[in-house]
Amino acid sequence: QIFDPKFSYFERHPDEFWTTLIALFTGARLNAATTLQYGDITRVDGIDCIQFVRNHNVKHLKTAASERIVPIPSQLLQLGFVDYIKRKQQKMSASDYDFIFPRCRTISGEFNNKYAVRGILLFFRKIGVKTKSGDMHDFHSFRKNASLRLQEVGVLSAYINDIIGWEGKNTMEQSYSNHTLAQIKTQVDKLRYDFLQPHFDKWKGVMSQLY
Repeated sequence: QIFDPKFSYFERHPDEFWTTLIALFTGARLNAATTLQYGDITRVDGIDCIQFVRNHNVKHLKTAASERIVPIPSQLLQLGFVDYIKRKQQKMSASDYDFIFPRCRTISGEFNNKYAVRGILLFFRKIGVKTKSGDMHDFHSFRKNASLRLQEVGVLSAYINDIIGWEGKNTMEQSYSNHTLAQIKTQVDKLRYDFLQPHFDKWKGVMSQLY
């Protein structure tokens, strides 16, 4: 429902569109998705990746495992995510240290990631997926969707830990999850939402016109 083209919210707020997709495809938590800097969209060993690192006081990664580099799933790449980021950085003359989604900076100039998602949470409530009491679905639901989908397509838990940013449940998972980016890329590309592709096709056209 959130990505249904009949809702025009994302056309007015493209940054919120991309932060929800980052969470949907990488399992990123709210703070991690909304406080990315341009330099966090990087290319390593020929693979387009998102890095989640603690390099600014506004970035609050929950655990050591949350600091990670995740290859960008093919379906997200096909949506034009990296191209959008590059166009926006060039248009804004932004450095690699600037925030991609500047609404993490409040009107007063301070940093607060809660400000960045205020609008989208109101949108969730408006379309009925989040109530005033906070039940039903919220931003964290994207993280849960990603983890469940990876399990459904047969990705091993050690790889899911690498992608989602979880500590292994046991010593073996913690010790033997040092996969290469190429190996993780093969697994993360299994993370697809084909039932959303018709909506994504529409949004790809919309986002390609921005910046």
